[in-house]
Amino acid sequence: MVKTEIKNALNGKGFKLALIIGIVITVAGAFSAISSELYRTEMLEKYYINPDGTMNSNPQIAVSTLYRSWIGGNFSDRFTMIFYYLLPLLAALPFSWSLASEIKSGYRKQSIVRCGRLNYYFAKYIAAFVSGALVIAIPIMINYVLVACFVPARMPDPGYSIWYAINMTSFCSRWFYTIPFVYDILILLIDIIFAGIWASFCLSLGFFIKNKASVIILPYILLFLHQFLCSLISAYRFYVELSPFNFLKGFSTSNEISGWVILFGSLTLFLSSSLITYIKGKRDNVY
Repeated sequence: MVKTEIKNALNGKGFKLALIIGIVITVAGAFSAISSELYRTEMLEKYYINPDGTMNSNPQIAVSTLYRSWIGGNFSDRFTMIFYYLLPLLAALPFSWSLASEIKSGYRKQSIVRCGRLNYYFAKYIAAFVSGALVIAIPIMINYVLVACFVPARMPDPGYSIWYAINMTSFCSRWFYTIPFVYDILILLIDIIFAGIWASFCLSLGFFIKNKASVIILPYILLFLHQFLCSLISAYRFYVELSPFNFLKGFSTSNEISGWVILFGSLTLFLSSSLITYIKGKRDNVY
C-alpha cells in the first residue's frame, strides 16, 4: 500500500507541476548567481591583478564562494526569496490534497475495506511526506550542482561575515566557517524534512477540510499570518527568527536563527499531523 501511494504521488500532475516550478526557480537562481560571480571574477582580473600575478589590494576573494552563491546561502538574490516563500506551497501541492479528495469522493471506503485503516492512513502519510520532501530536495540539489560547476568552493572567511549573513553567534556558524559543505548538507536536510512534515500536516487537515485547493492554500495563508505575528513578537522581544519562511534558509535575515526554534516548530507540526491522522483515522466511521 505504501509503495502504491508513493507511486501515485510521484506520478501525479501535482508533483510534476511543483517539481517544474521548483526547478525553474532554482535554475534561474543558479544562473543569476553564476553571472554575478563571473562578473566579479572579470572585475578581479581587470582591476586587482598585476601583470606579474600579484594583487595590488585586497579583493575580498573569499566572498566569491559556492557556499555563499547556492540558493540556500545567497541572501542577495531574488530567486532565493521566491523559492523559500513558495517552499511550503510546493511541498503540499503533490499529494496533500489526496485524503480530502478521497473522503469527498467515497474512494477512501473502498481502500480501507481492502487494506485496513492503519495501512491506508499510514501509506497516505508516508506518501505525502516523501513527495513533499523530494519536490524540494531535487530543485535545491540541481541548483547546488550547477553553481558548483562555475563558482569555486572557497573557504568562507569570518572576517567577511557580513557578506555571508552568518556571524559568530548564528546557527551552526562554527560549521559554516570550518566545514561549510557539511553545513550546507545540514541546511538541505532541514529544508527537506520540514517540507515533508508540512506536506503531511496539510494532508491531515483533509479530515476537516474537504476541498482539495483549500487543504493546500488555507494552511499557507495561515503561515503568512504566523510570520506577521512572529515579526511583531521578534522585533520587540526575542530577536529570534520564528517564521519558517526565514529560518529554513542558510543565513540570518533580520533575526537570528535558532536550532531550538526549528526543532520545536518541526516537532509541533509532526506531532499535530500524526495525532490527527491516528485519532481521526481510528475513530472515523467509514462504513
